[in-house]
Amino acid sequence: HALIVVNYGTENGEEILSFVQDIQNEVQCKFHIMLEPEVWIF
Repeated sequence: HALIVVNYGTENGEEILSFVQDIQNEVQCKFHIMLEPEVWIF
């Protein structure tokens, strides 16, 4: 399964990265799995 985060221009880069880190931390705490991003920038 993929977790895809898309910015439609309403947030800045720092806010998106912070959101992604929050998701990673939550998954790490709950499931002991560290998500690794594969970044695609368009």
